[in-house]
Order: sequence, then C-alpha cells, then structure tokens
Amino acid sequence: IPVSVDGVINPLLPDSRTDQGQAQRLGVKYFPAMMLVDPKQGSVRPLSYGFISQDDLAKQFLNVSEDFKPNF
Repeated sequence: IPVSVDGVINPLLPDSRTDQGQAQRLGVKYFPAMMLVDPKQGSVRPLSYGFISQDDLAKQFLNVSEDFKPNF
C-alpha cells in the first residue's frame, strides 16, 4: 500500500494513503522506502531505500523473503 509522507498523492499510485504515523512506527527514515510486511506474523522487513530497478527489486524480494539463504 503506497503511503505518502508529504501528503501529495502520485497520480500513478491512486490508492495511496497519507501517512498516519506508519513511517515512524516502521522506523523509516529514508525515502522512498519499500517494505515487505507480513501482517499475520507482524513482521516488517525493508526491501529497498531509494530508487531501484524492477529487476533488482525482484532479486531483493527473493533474497529477503528467503532470509538470504543460498540458492544452490
């Protein structure tokens, strides 16, 4: 779910919400930030800070979701 910390909703992300303290609760200090959230476990893991290519994001998602376990 996209969250806007400055109150500006990007037209490319129309389902964005304005920050209601989420950034502070998650400890986000650098933007843009992308987090992997598991509501059932209550876990939050950072995927990226700053801009990242789609290919690198896919690799990072796999690494984080598998706790960086070797793939061999």
